[in-house]
Amino acid sequence: MKKFALLGHNIDYSFSPKIHTLVFDHVGVMASYTLISASEKELPTIWKTTLQHLDGFNVTKPHKKNILPFITTKESAVNTVVNNSQTHTGHNTDYDGFKLHVEELSISLKDKTALVLGAGGVAESIVPVLLQKGAKVFVHSVFEEEAKEFAARHSVEIASCNEGQYDVVVNATVLGLHKGENPAPKIDLSKTELVYDAIYFETDFLKMARELKVKFVENGLGMLIYQAIAADEYFLNIKIPDKKALKEKIMQEILATKEN
Repeated sequence: MKKFALLGHNIDYSFSPKIHTLVFDHVGVMASYTLISASEKELPTIWKTTLQHLDGFNVTKPHKKNILPFITTKESAVNTVVNNSQTHTGHNTDYDGFKLHVEELSISLKDKTALVLGAGGVAESIVPVLLQKGAKVFVHSVFEEEAKEFAARHSVEIASCNEGQYDVVVNATVLGLHKGENPAPKIDLSKTELVYDAIYFETDFLKMARELKVKFVENGLGMLIYQAIAADEYFLNIKIPDKKALKEKIMQEILATKEN
């Protein structure tokens, strides 16, 4: 039986074991999937004792960049690591996840202004998609040096986040995991067409957007499922057809579980 896991810190809430297990069942593969929680300080020990012995693992907050010294990759942040004969190769399927989810929406991003909140691992995947779709991208992070380096590398502009209107606003931070948190309290959403939160449940930020009648309001569950399917393609070295149908099936399973 192949063994996989999700590496992060304080991730007991994660849907990943459920999602990956459903994908494994769908393709008829015997595999296990567990959660591994480790702080940045604990990461070297976890790498030696556990991670390098798995067939592969996913990576979430706060390790999408922390894991880079341990693996081989061309990415600036990774969420998927494959163990192939003790060669650990990193990939970023968050890009695939966000791209496939956004493409389901009836919205053109060409020439639209887009504000991305955050300049960490999630933003590394979201910004390239927005640029590819023709959007003019602005990025904001409370970590100013990180924002400057990110903006220069992706050729986007820095936003103050204290005011302004944007056609698209994407939260790529962890602000919103807890009730009452709002990553963009002063942004004017009255003319915004799409508010997207990479957090995969209904945050207060998304509730505010719905109250303001924003046309498209999306959480990151679709992105999460799509990136998991893409990660499993790397893990199992296969191509999974009709990803949208599989995504819908998994989403229904998760929502039914939550209701129960």
